[in-house]
Amino acid sequence: MKASERIDMASNKTPDLGPAQRDKLQDVIREIKVRRRYSSYEDFELRDPYAPRHWASQLQILAGRVVPEHIAERLDSINAEAEDDYDENKVQEDLRAIAPLIEDALGLNRIAPNRDLPEDIQRDFREAQAIRALSPRGAAALLRLCIQKLCIHLGEQGKNLNQDIGALVKKGLSPRIQQALDIVRVIGNEAVHPGTIDLEDDVDTTSTLLVLVNRIADALITQPKEEREWYDSLPESKRQAIERRDSKEAPD
Repeated sequence: MKASERIDMASNKTPDLGPAQRDKLQDVIREIKVRRRYSSYEDFELRDPYAPRHWASQLQILAGRVVPEHIAERLDSINAEAEDDYDENKVQEDLRAIAPLIEDALGLNRIAPNRDLPEDIQRDFREAQAIRALSPRGAAALLRLCIQKLCIHLGEQGKNLNQDIGALVKKGLSPRIQQALDIVRVIGNEAVHPGTIDLEDDVDTTSTLLVLVNRIADALITQPKEEREWYDSLPESKRQAIERRDSKEAPD
């Protein structure tokens, strides 16, 4: 494939994929990810040994002309390897590594930050999204930073994330959100100080952390904000009646 047939990286413009092409590309990437999870079949007959070769060809056909040059060149290399000296496991690992790069380059499955997050946290979130395929560890560390900044936004110290989460629990934080916070805290910490969790090339985990950060923001910022807005929309007489009732019920 000629370089002139691919996108011009200097223009920073990626041609839009048609709906059918986009859907097919996502299906191929999904199959690659599923094979990753179930690649240890004891019965070899359950596997199609030529599937990785087929996927490599499909990725090149569907995305080879619309991804940045460096990704297109890697696709060329994978396809050449699949044709010249076919090693299923090697091609499968190469596909596993390049699939998320294609997703990010073409904006597939992109997760936007919760709009109610402070702007500096949104910037960190977008950066984590941008590098998740190239550096899962870096993305996880950035998302842990998002949680740390969010705790500061909620009135905590921001010096010890574990203590901040504990303080929020004492203030009535739901166990479900506490668990989500701890997932991001623990995995993000492992990215900075590797221990027992292996984040090497683990794009799926960082994608989960992106979703969790948004869920946490929704529970701690968006939902309370909406509830306040709904309450404030009540007629003033109704709100005063509620406040009088609450003041009578308050303990001396």
